Amino acid sequence: MFSYSTVDCVQFVGDLILSKSTTNVIALWKPDLSTSKTTANCFAPTKCNDTFLHLADYDCNSCDVWYVRFGKNKECNMLAIGNKTGDLRLFHIDTRTYYNFATFNTSSTVRQVSFSPDSSTLIAVCDDSTVWRWLIEYDDQSDSSSSILD
Repeated sequence: MFSYSTVDCVQFVGDLILSKSTTNVIALWKPDLSTSKTTANCFAPTKCNDTFLHLADYDCNSCDVWYVRFGKNKECNMLAIGNKTGDLRLFHIDTRTYYNFATFNTSSTVRQVSFSPDSSTLIAVCDDSTVWRWLIEYDDQSDSSSSILD
């Protein structure tokens, strides 16, 4: 049985959906888009487990606050999210492996992260109005297509 609270961020990843709630989790779902039963309130599997198949969870420490937005790269194989303690975590969507990418010199919440259109740059914005930028270099494993999307 899954337990998710308020969903505050959602994005398509191919035909799948990523959603972030205030429970320190980003969930990957496969919706049945062919049915008319699919509604905007069906991200809690206890309510509509016949229209969404839960595929995976990505654990996000200290993300149990409202309005922390994740980002994904253009290839839809990398996922980035900040948290309320000033950390930034990157996930490989297919394998669910992650690494702690950065820790900011701030105790401010990282509210949103975004990849550039060509996935070469990652930016993050914090509650203290700082904006951070990194150039991203992908190794062969990270740059390959995700089989979970096939």
